[in-house]
Amino acid sequence: MGTLTLGIIVPAGSSMRGACGANSTRAAGSAVAANTMATGPGVEDAEAHTARDLREAARALGMACEIVVIPAYSDEADFELRPVTDVLRRLAHVDKVMIAAHGDLGGSGRIHAAARACGLTVLGPSEAAISQAYDKLSTRQVLSHCNVPVPHTVVIGPNLAATTTDLQRLGWPGVIKPRRGADGIGVRRLANASLVAAAADAARVGDELLLEREIAGRELSVVVLDGKVLGVAELERELDEAGPRTRAMICPAPLDPRRRAGLESLALRACSTLKLSAGPTRVDLLLSERDNEVVLEVEPLPPLHRASVVARVARAAGLSYPRLCAQLLAAPDHVARPLTLVAPAHN
Repeated sequence: MGTLTLGIIVPAGSSMRGACGANSTRAAGSAVAANTMATGPGVEDAEAHTARDLREAARALGMACEIVVIPAYSDEADFELRPVTDVLRRLAHVDKVMIAAHGDLGGSGRIHAAARACGLTVLGPSEAAISQAYDKLSTRQVLSHCNVPVPHTVVIGPNLAATTTDLQRLGWPGVIKPRRGADGIGVRRLANASLVAAAADAARVGDELLLEREIAGRELSVVVLDGKVLGVAELERELDEAGPRTRAMICPAPLDPRRRAGLESLALRACSTLKLSAGPTRVDLLLSERDNEVVLEVEPLPPLHRASVVARVARAAGLSYPRLCAQLLAAPDHVARPLTLVAPAHN
């Protein structure tokens, strides 16, 4: 790997001041403690931590590495891309590119599309697969059509007001979340239907919201890397009107072999259905008290910093962070691969 050069693209606004540039000789350390689990960084911090930790690992592997900050961080997916492509062309000399953009901008798939249009070798899924998976409603519709279990969902938006009957049939308490979003941002627990209107008013203008019945159970994240299951983590969360708070992560998740195999198979079905076969994917599931499984979301661009779910699952599977990064960087540009279940050995 010593002859390779890696380019890392991160949106402006991601706390990257002073951390980029080809002449930077010292990798900034991640501000996230690797062995603790609080509520976790927001999207912008996660992007910065991912970029810094990947750069440190790439340099440890003997690669030259350059972080490039694209000159826009926008909540709108349709912002002007021309200044972005001007910056992307500066990476024409690099061998491979990774994009550390986990919010709406990355989730639109437009950065991946623009980078590939500039002739760059971008690691990870296709822009179409990213965009579809980031849209929770589209994801649930596609998965449900393919008999992958998902929560019953009521859509609330500027022109999609839920009827009283819809809300009564849903069951309470409920959970409301943005149609497009990551890392639990905007997710809130609502005790009853009377709180829906206020929650909708508090959302960003023009946003569509998804409302689902709260399901009591265990929240699990299955990490899939290049079409193979890497492992399963269990997240202990508290959810109220202020949003989610992660209290602990248990990795690997304590599951009997039969239950683990079922969850892993379900995660692979979700990835296959959504055409997510390249790079890391995080599939968040809920195992109810009745042992029913549902797919909550599929994250096509999960954070990859040292304290992320992906890195911690890899570590529990015996894959150190540098080795994880070596595997990420060894992958070719997006190609369609069959998904197979080759899980690491579990203690």
